[in-house]
Amino acid sequence: MAFLVHTYVSTMISIGSLIREKLEASGMTVKEFSERLGIMRPNAYRIFSAQSIDTALLWQICVILNYNFFEHYSKSVQESLTNKL
Repeated sequence: MAFLVHTYVSTMISIGSLIREKLEASGMTVKEFSERLGIMRPNAYRIFSAQSIDTALLWQICVILNYNFFEHYSKSVQESLTNKL
C-alpha cells in the first residue's frame, strides 16, 4: 500500500497550476474566466492553487478553456500503472 501512495503522490499533477497556465495562454482574463464559470474571482484564485479538483468543475473548465485537462490525469495514471509492474 505504501508503494501505491508514494507512486500516486509522486505522479500527481498540480491541476491548479496547469489551469492557470492554460488560462494565461488563452488570453482570457481571470474576471472573464470566473464569470464564465459562474463563480466569484477569489474562488478562481483558489482553483489556481488547488492540488485536486471536482470532475464536474474540471469538465466546465475544459470547455471554457478549450483544453482537455483529463488527458494529464490519464497519462499520470498510466505512468503509475506502468511503474507498478
